Amino acid sequence: RGGTTISRVSIRNLDLESVNALVAGALRALPRTTWSLAEVVLRKTDGNALFVEQFLTSLRDEGLLRFSLVSQQWEWEIDSIQSREIANNVVELMTAKLIRLAPEVQDALRIASSFGSQ
Repeated sequence: RGGTTISRVSIRNLDLESVNALVAGALRALPRTTWSLAEVVLRKTDGNALFVEQFLTSLRDEGLLRFSLVSQQWEWEIDSIQSREIANNVVELMTAKLIRLAPEVQDALRIASSFGSQ
């Protein structure tokens, strides 16, 4: 309406090379060093970019992905990551993260969410 043009943009899931670029960028690492992690991340997330980001964050939160002060680089436990159960989608992953929050934080979020976008 009113001369506004609406465009639809279709976004496909990322391929292995793109997931690896995203992982390497997030970890500030050379892409050649992150291939094994990227392969697992792709299998776990199907290349959904938001899911990739949230999955990496959850790996960090759980200690499976951590920054080493000694080597000054990110390290990961590839076997533990491969065997880790993962939510089927971003919503389930985010819900699981919210459930792990302290009860008082959950209460604060419930109250804040009641205000909506106003």
